[in-house]
Formats: sequence, structure tokens, C-alpha cells
Amino acid sequence: MKNIFLVMLMACGSLFAQKNFIDQPFITTSAIADTLIMPDIIKLKITLREGDSRGKKAVEDMERDMETTLKALGIDTKKDLTLGTLDSEYQRYFLSGQKINKTKMYMLEVHDAVMAGKVIAALEQQDISNVHIDKKDYSKKEELIMELKLKAIKKACKNAGLMATSAGSKLGKALLITDKSFQSGNFGFNDAAMLQEVVITKGRSSGYEPIPTEFEKLFFSVEVNTVFALE
Repeated sequence: MKNIFLVMLMACGSLFAQKNFIDQPFITTSAIADTLIMPDIIKLKITLREGDSRGKKAVEDMERDMETTLKALGIDTKKDLTLGTLDSEYQRYFLSGQKINKTKMYMLEVHDAVMAGKVIAALEQQDISNVHIDKKDYSKKEELIMELKLKAIKKACKNAGLMATSAGSKLGKALLITDKSFQSGNFGFNDAAMLQEVVITKGRSSGYEPIPTEFEKLFFSVEVNTVFALE
């Protein structure tokens, strides 16, 4: 009973707060600021699984081939290559008596589409074909979102000022400002097309160079909603 009474008090307090808020003249407005930007963080997921290769290579041999290949491309494997999982298919071993097929998953970070294409093509030459794009991102995302928020707030203030002036009023102080951000384009048509082009061309030449291209840009958007007093 005490809890119910407390909830009722809180609800009444909320109603009074809303009433006090809307008793004064006010104006609401919203504004959006957005941009497209090229990703500079591309995560490639590389899965090494015994039995996947034509030569039935052991995971350890595939690891050595992968490291040699990546270093030949100028990639710092100590910095940009991390181990994701280490797994063995024990269930299949115990159920069927077959040899244990070990699996290792690595995450590799590169910074543009051309290098991603080179990695996929070079690993394919080593019979390592289980590679795909896991994530795209932008390294200065937080700074970018803050810039968009400032642009959206300035736009909202300008819109509110124009509307207030048109209504014969003067814009007062901000009573409420809320915002929400949105990001899309983690994997798009252009990325899939680039991967398809690599697969089609694989094996034709050990010196394969991917067509110079770029990933689909990431889309960032910030919406700001504001409430201003009218004087």
C-alpha cells in the first residue's frame, strides 16, 4: 500500500511539473545535421579451419602462411592482427571417431578498400578463402558526432528565432534540448561488389592488384529537438 501511495505521489509530481512547464509561452523545433564519410577502420574476419583447404593443411601451417602473406603486404601483424577464438570440434571427434578439426578465427584491421582486396586475394593464393568483412567504422566518430550536434543545435536555434520573430515574439532561453544520433552503412552494395570482384579474379595471377575503389561511405546523422521560451 505504501508503494502504491509513493507511485501516486510521483505521478502527481510529474503532472505538476509538466503543467508548470507548459504554462509559459514556448516554441518547439528540431533540426538534423548529417554527413557521409569514408570508413578508415575495416575489420576482416579470417577463419582458419582444418579441412577447408584443398591440401588439407593443418591450422598451424595455415597460420604461418597467413602471417608471411600479411607481412609481405606491409601489415604489422603484432598490432593489427588479433586472435578471436580457438576451438576444436570435440563433439564430432567423440561421436564419429574422426580426427579433431581445429579452428582458429582472427580479426585483422586494415584501413581502406584496396588493402582489404589485396589481403583477400593474397590469402586466397595461400588457399585461405574464409575471409569476410566483419565491420566498418570511423576512427574519429565521437568527434564527428559532436560536430554534427553543434551544427544541429545552431540550425534549431536559427529556425526557432525565425519562427518567433514571424509570430511577433522574442526568443527566450532554451528550456529543453534532446538529441539522438544514427549511423548506417556498415556493409553496403559497393562492398559486396568489391568482394565479388576479388573472388572472380582470384587465382588468375599471383600478382593480382584489385581495381582501385572505395567502400560505401558511412552515414552519420544527429537530430536535435529543442524547446525555447517565448518572451
